[in-house]
Amino acid sequence: MDVVEQLHRSLDSRMTPESVAGLVRDAIGGRLTGPERRVLERAATARAAGYSSMSSDFERPVAMHHKVAKLAAMLGQDPAAALAVADDPWLVHGEIAALAPFVGWLPEADFSGRMNRSVRAQNGVLLSGRRYNRVVRHLNRMRKRVLRTQDLVLLRQMLLVGRSGLASEITLEEMRGDVDAACFVAYWTAQRNRRREFTMAGRDNPFDPIAQMLLHRLSVMGADWWMVARAYPTPTVVALLDDGRRGELLGRWTSYMRLAACKLSELYAAFPPAGEDRGDDVVNPIGGCGPVYVAPVRRVPFDRSRMVVRRGMDSSTWNTVAAAYNSARAGWINCVGAAGALEVLDVACPGKAMRLMAGDLAAAHRGRGGGVDPQTRVWATLPLPWEVLAGDALCTRETVEAACQASGVDPHATGWTAPRQVDGVGRWKPTPELVHGIEVSDALWAGLLRRAGVFSGKGVRPGYADVAAGSQG
Repeated sequence: MDVVEQLHRSLDSRMTPESVAGLVRDAIGGRLTGPERRVLERAATARAAGYSSMSSDFERPVAMHHKVAKLAAMLGQDPAAALAVADDPWLVHGEIAALAPFVGWLPEADFSGRMNRSVRAQNGVLLSGRRYNRVVRHLNRMRKRVLRTQDLVLLRQMLLVGRSGLASEITLEEMRGDVDAACFVAYWTAQRNRRREFTMAGRDNPFDPIAQMLLHRLSVMGADWWMVARAYPTPTVVALLDDGRRGELLGRWTSYMRLAACKLSELYAAFPPAGEDRGDDVVNPIGGCGPVYVAPVRRVPFDRSRMVVRRGMDSSTWNTVAAAYNSARAGWINCVGAAGALEVLDVACPGKAMRLMAGDLAAAHRGRGGGVDPQTRVWATLPLPWEVLAGDALCTRETVEAACQASGVDPHATGWTAPRQVDGVGRWKPTPELVHGIEVSDALWAGLLRRAGVFSGKGVRPGYADVAAGSQG
């Protein structure tokens, strides 16, 4: 595998920025000036470039090779030919739907939808009763599994979009066509994919001196800006595209924004209510006796003004999809702004989606004298984004700006009604070893703490008491 192929694989994984910096040095190190090489070497020679206890990939759904091969064997077919579709859950789902009528099975009816002996005979199904039941049972299990796998594939794609935009859609051929641009895209993506630390401070600016140096080289020598724009869609970069490419990029962001909003709608509908409220009890005693009228129980909806996790909420999925929605929304606004058409926000301007916060983190903020993020109050005031996108609610730029003004938020600087202002250049920071968001100095010690379950909030695993004690020392 050559260095460009390794850079391409990093777009769909979670390699450390230091590891990617080493690949960049191998790819274009000979064309860098002395100062540029010294900036790059700082990361390429750091500890995380050699070894990290953390996974270098995002979790991937397990393909259905075993179930597909087993079904083929049950039907007397060649398993090798059937495995050609096993990697794609949508193709597997299509094969199940196509096969169902031939065995007389209704997928929507689960296992109970199978035919009895006489109906099988009338429809020409020649399988024995036992074998027929085995096939239908296996198809039913496959269908449930493939639906879960489809959700996991979409969730992983949203995770990548939320962190690094459309970088994972860049092809190997494009990266081979412009290696210098590929180096910037790969390093910037690695910076965006870094794990977040459990901290009261905000996230560090990922645009560090190395990213600045690699982007500056492109601005001087020229680049494949279509490739760069999918990973780094700032208004300046998007403005360098022609109208066709800009429109294509706008369409991609719009589709992801709608997809994420649809998923947020499903998750929000499943949120448990904040509690129950009977309102004011209506008592009508007559001389101390008589009927007492009690108001019916009213289920209080989830409190959007706080966005604190409650039992029964899938906060991980919500935060993943919300990040994808906000990333797609920002890319959409950047494209609209680069085209000089921000007036479309006067007609429809869907708001951001806020992340859910853990209860202990919210309590820590209150303990330090902090309160709810002003942007959360803006989100709570505006119509829900999926209702705006579906045309069921009206939300214009004037609506958003009024809500921001009431909460003390600058709508332009924070990206509510305009491309978000660039934060400048951050400082380079080595990738830390993290155990559930807590920094640990040594990679081997971090791996041991992770296996022990330290900092997980679920208790230390049996047999690891000494490890837990050491983490407190």
